[in-house]
This record gives sequence, structure tokens and C-alpha cells, in this order.
Amino acid sequence: MGEWGGELTWEPRNGPAQRLYSTNVRAIAATKDGAIAVLSEGGPQAGDFIGNGPGDVGFALHLMRDETGKWRLQEAAQFPGGVNRVTTVAPGVYAAASGGRAIVFSSERILGAASCVGGP
Repeated sequence: MGEWGGELTWEPRNGPAQRLYSTNVRAIAATKDGAIAVLSEGGPQAGDFIGNGPGDVGFALHLMRDETGKWRLQEAAQFPGGVNRVTTVAPGVYAAASGGRAIVFSSERILGAASCVGGP
């Protein structure tokens, strides 16, 4: 992840690296059939394409290999803003902090959302 962009890349043991998606990677975790990657990219406001401003977008991609071995990317979740944090809640269940909310999701879909509130 970098200030000027990043990329999600597969680096096989043998052969050249393969770029799968070009943007900032916030987190990646193994799933039973591939991986889940949480990405964040800058929004349309003037001068901000970094991925941590108020107009940012965040999303999760489920990465799987097809029968030919080629990577397939499928959107699993779209977040209300850029992603600040990601954690694994349980096997196959994740939570991302985005847009003042905790978004709980799997490799297939959003499971729930809650507003984040300050402590006492």
C-alpha cells in the first residue's frame, strides 16, 4: 500500500508476477477457496486519489481460481467509504471500519452493519 497507489499481485513460485487489481490493499486473508482482499481507493475530490479522504471508496474482492487456474475476482462487499481497519471475526467472517460504521462481511456478501459510537 502506498500514498501514490498500490496493487494486488499474485507472485507464483515459478513464473512472472501477475497484477490482479491496481489500488491500495488494506488487508488480505485466505478463504476456503481462495482469498479475500479489502481495497480502498481515492474519491473524486480535487487532488485526493490516495484512499484515505472523505470521498474514498472501499470494497472487498473474493479471489478464486477457475478451472483453468486463472484468478477470478468477484466483489463481495462495497463499503460506505474508505477502509480504516479490518479484522477477522471468525473463520470466513470479517469486519471493516468504514464511514463511521463497522461492516461485517463474508467472501460472498455483507452480513451486517453497525454505527460506531464513542466510549464513556
